[in-house]
Amino acid sequence: MAVTVTGVPEAQAAIDGLVDDAKHMGDVFRMVAQAGEDGARARSPTATGRLSGSIAGASDDRQATLAVGVAYWPYQEFGTRHLKARRYMAAGIRAMRKVAGKEIRKKLGDGYRRRAKTARARAKG
Repeated sequence: MAVTVTGVPEAQAAIDGLVDDAKHMGDVFRMVAQAGEDGARARSPTATGRLSGSIAGASDDRQATLAVGVAYWPYQEFGTRHLKARRYMAAGIRAMRKVAGKEIRKKLGDGYRRRAKTARARAKG
């Protein structure tokens, strides 16, 4: 019985390129940080606007973060025995996860398909 495997060089070239693509994810992480900021602000309490105004998303080429700049944020987020929890940061994190999953899959998938197609063309010609 003989087994022939085709497409190995193309797959290897595409996989090798994923590392390069992953190094340039800054635009995706900016979108993720913005989604988190928007999601958290939309659900934050707005009595004075100070809490909502202090919510900030930040990113670089490797990560996206969501931060709050007021000391009382955990009381609003998790509640106390006198104050009901308002899960605004959880909403921001859910928004970040949703955008991250979709956009990272899209960016890396597009790069993989593009590199595999180029490798197939090189193999044929």
